[in-house]
Amino acid sequence: MPRLVNEVAELDGRSGPQDYDWLLLHQATFKMLDVLRPRLAIAPEKMPIRLSDGGNTVSCTLPILIDQMRRSGELKSGQRSMLIGFGVGWSWAGCAWSIS
Repeated sequence: MPRLVNEVAELDGRSGPQDYDWLLLHQATFKMLDVLRPRLAIAPEKMPIRLSDGGNTVSCTLPILIDQMRRSGELKSGQRSMLIGFGVGWSWAGCAWSIS
């Protein structure tokens, strides 16, 4: 995960994940995400963990997280986010995303 996050940032012309307003990761488990935060040097307020209402909903965790954050007003126009998904079989993907 840290390597993918750094590769996406580099491809986006940024120095690292700290250059984003939000780092939105697949919501697999609290423990995993909590361990990743310090490894990525990300402040907790920039990397939300929202598992209490739905748990790990597999490939739907990122769309659900984005919807929750839009409804709460956290995602705002002009913000830059990184989306990172991963799953069964060692599959993973990431992208940079500007909110409009």
